[in-house]
Amino acid sequence: MRTVLAEVGGFTPLIDHLIEDPEVGLMGAVLFGRVWRYCQGSYGVCSASKETLAEQLGLSRMTIIRHLQRLCALGYLEDITPDLRNKPHTYRDTGKIMVSIKFGVTESDTGVSQSDSSVSESYTGVTESDSHCNRELHEDRIKKELRKREENLVDDLWPKFLNTLQQTIGRDVYQTHFADCKPVAIQGDTLQIRCRASSRVWIQRLNGALEAALYQASGRNLALEVLDE
Repeated sequence: MRTVLAEVGGFTPLIDHLIEDPEVGLMGAVLFGRVWRYCQGSYGVCSASKETLAEQLGLSRMTIIRHLQRLCALGYLEDITPDLRNKPHTYRDTGKIMVSIKFGVTESDTGVSQSDSSVSESYTGVTESDSHCNRELHEDRIKKELRKREENLVDDLWPKFLNTLQQTIGRDVYQTHFADCKPVAIQGDTLQIRCRASSRVWIQRLNGALEAALYQASGRNLALEVLDE
């Protein structure tokens, strides 16, 4: 059964139905929209590399891989080159969600009664630069939403992580080498933290324990990247 949500053109759709699906979420919805946009080309498929998608969406390559696999498993996308190695795979939109957009002008909007056909004609005056501008604004909005979501994730994750870490490595080691560290951001599957240079060696030695504590606090496999103060 197909759910017809909206018919769109010229920009990357961000579909509420996918955002609200706990198995997809915001990042999966953004990725689906980007792949869908590629699928509107003459070949009807997306052959963009994972690196290209990651760069365009500001995510890590591993995040792209994970969400592509999930979108395929849920039936939103199909990998039509599953056995391909060391080359970009090709994906197609399965049509599980059909995206379309219809423009209309009502009498109350304009003060003038217009037929559907005249409304359609009025939209032919929209230039390519208008479409490009709208697309850039839409993509900028998506990136801001992703950054805000990651900031909220950091704020929620950090105190849980610190509590788990103290129990794992002991309070004395924690106070000596980790208490002054501060979270910076979550970039895809990596938590960036900032700490003094003297703590870096100990943090590297304890990396396995740190990432185990991250997983326990977040339920995700997050790598740890240490930035100098």
